[in-house]
Amino acid sequence: MSFQEMAFSGVTNELIDAHFNAGNPIRFTISTSSMSPLLMPGDQIIVIPTSPETLRAGDLVLVRASGFWLAHRLIGKRIQNRKTRWITKGDNCSLADQIWSTDEMCGIITAVQTSFGCINLRSWWMKTAGRVLVLLSRGEWQMRRMPRNLLRRISARCFRITLQRGAWFVRQTGKEKTA
Repeated sequence: MSFQEMAFSGVTNELIDAHFNAGNPIRFTISTSSMSPLLMPGDQIIVIPTSPETLRAGDLVLVRASGFWLAHRLIGKRIQNRKTRWITKGDNCSLADQIWSTDEMCGIITAVQTSFGCINLRSWWMKTAGRVLVLLSRGEWQMRRMPRNLLRRISARCFRITLQRGAWFVRQTGKEKTA
């Protein structure tokens, strides 16, 4: 990355931070497939700043750390040394991300603008589907942490396939529920 790119990135992050601090929603474009098939590259997400106390397992959140932005599913939280730590994981990722501090949690994703329309992630249906997907995501994560053997491989693969099919189903039904 050149000096000009680093300077531009710093200014951009400062503008985004100012926008969030003012309580305004902001739109980001998805550039990776870590959350596919629910969030596909090219989809746009609407993120609103929120207090960490309102976050629940299953919510899609935006995290900022080390100058990059990450949109992943919140799968859990831990209290370490009287501080809340957050665990996120992409639906298309085998392992959970690093553990995030409260300061790194930027906001909650409330909607996805796709090529076929908008999906409202705050509807009852989408919140419920998110809770089911987080159970599958946690199951896969736990299987990957077990000692390597045939049962672990089969179980982790079953969780992965079910999670992927579930996320695809949520994307398809979301467009029907909000169209």
